[in-house]
Amino acid sequence: KILKFIFPEIGLESKAMEYISITLLSNLLGLGVASTSTGLKAFSYLKEEAKDKKLPTKSMITFIILNISSITFFPTTIISLRSSYKGTNDFKLLLIIWLTTIFGTIVGQLLTILFTRGKK
Repeated sequence: KILKFIFPEIGLESKAMEYISITLLSNLLGLGVASTSTGLKAFSYLKEEAKDKKLPTKSMITFIILNISSITFFPTTIISLRSSYKGTNDFKLLLIIWLTTIFGTIVGQLLTILFTRGKK
């Protein structure tokens, strides 16, 4: 239901919504590499559903912003890099990472709403 609110022009049963949810969930879990192929697949389905194939739809822009900002609860790459370089207290940065990704997502969504106002 949250995705239906974010992507109102996409049906819940569409393939695009399926791949969008997989991509966002894998980003949420810190599996960014795993989300690349599903993100590309989601974008191709979004393009198929678009009326004008040359211009990005509001859903495409929203998906890109969500994918780039990607709220991550388990930033596995940063934790493993800190561990490999003998970083102390690898989980100390989690709160900062959570706050910055949430803030980035909110700002990205607000800018998307601002710049796509009136666009379908």
